[in-house]
Parts: sequence; structure tokens; C-alpha cells
Amino acid sequence: MVVLVVGPNPAVQRVLRFDALELGGVNRASGLDQYVGGKGQGAALALQLWAPEEGPHAVAQFLGGESGRYVESALAAAGLATITQQVAGPTRTCTTLLHDGGTNTELIDPCDAANPNPNPNPNLNPNPKPNLNPNPNPNQVRRGDGGGGGRAERAVRGGDARLRRRRPVRHPAPRRRGPVRAPRALARTG
Repeated sequence: MVVLVVGPNPAVQRVLRFDALELGGVNRASGLDQYVGGKGQGAALALQLWAPEEGPHAVAQFLGGESGRYVESALAAAGLATITQQVAGPTRTCTTLLHDGGTNTELIDPCDAANPNPNPNPNLNPNPKPNLNPNPNPNQVRRGDGGGGGRAERAVRGGDARLRRRRPVRHPAPRRRGPVRAPRALARTG
């Protein structure tokens, strides 16, 4: 069974190790690891690692920039299929600083909204929806398009009594009167 994992917020995860971290000073890292981050991407990688015979599994994601190309190539190298929507901004980078015997500090880059349109003005849509109305006269309303011509539209407005939704009739449960008694034939035995 192939599994599609949705990872809407991928990242390049960088882990820098320090013996000690001095704020306001120059700090030289003793080690660096870099890999794909993001909860969905991590789940897809784990799934591909533990159940490769079921795959190739896929991950759907938003990627942008050079960091996005790194994420996509790393996932492809792991054997995952990718469904990627390219976005205008770069994919974020999350940097973890490991220091002072296991203390960590997380630095997360800002990321843009997942907008495939690189146009910064949201009021200008370069791809407006086409007019699919085959009617050349925009003032003429066709039946069935909410203009009031069809029977269903009249029923919604209350004009057609045959199509109005009727409430179901509720019949009360039969009431029992007095105690429950056994039939006479059973009552006389014994």
C-alpha cells in the first residue's frame, strides 16, 4: 500500500554542536549535521525506511529556492516520490545549537505563506477564471442557475408547495395503562 504524506511546512534542518556557547562572542562549531526537516517529511522518510517494500511512498509539499531544491533532491535520494508545488519564497531553514552539555537553542527562519503566485499584489490576479457561460447575453438568466426559473429554485423560495420539505409526522408511542399482566390462560395454571 503506497502512502501519501502531506508535509505543508518542510525545512532544511541544521544542527550545530558547540562545547560552550558565548552570546555576543565568536563561536566555532565542533560539528554540523544537515538533513530534511518538517513533520510530514520526517514521517515520509521513516515510512520509506521501515516499509520500503510497500512503496515508493510519496510526500506532497510546498518548496522554494535553493533550500527547496536541497529538500527535494534529498527526499528523491531516499526513494520517496514527491508532489511539489513551487512557491515564490525560499524553504525555511531551522538551526539547532547544541551547547553546554546537551542544552539546545532553536533558531527558525521566517517563511512566506505558501502562495504559488509570485505576484506580490493579491488584488491583481494574472489568471482570472474564464467565463464559462455559453450565453452571450449576460443579462439573460438561464433555467437552473439560481435565476428562479426551475422548480427546485421555487421550492427553496417557498413558491412550489409540492417540493417543500415537510416535517416527518411523529406518532407518540403507545401508552400502557396499568401494570403488565400475564394472559388469563397462564394465570390460572398452578
